[in-house]
Amino acid sequence: IDTLGGDYNGKQLNDLMFNSAIYGDVIDSYKKLGDGRQAIAYCAGVNHSKKVCEEFNSAGIKAVHIDGSMNKTERKKIMDLYR
Repeated sequence: IDTLGGDYNGKQLNDLMFNSAIYGDVIDSYKKLGDGRQAIAYCAGVNHSKKVCEEFNSAGIKAVHIDGSMNKTERKKIMDLYR
């Protein structure tokens, strides 16, 4: 992935993150290393986060998306449920 201004190229990173092999690896790794435990997945962007959440839920692992565009009350509710 190229860099632009000292950061990764967002479009290239986003395109890479939408590769289905990556979702499978993340889910397999979670099942091996943390199955049944709470975790936080940091994603490349909002759309990537929503897709990761969808993939975890499809695999039977409860996941919730959260991002900075959500209102404060909604974010707090999600974080309280996590705690």
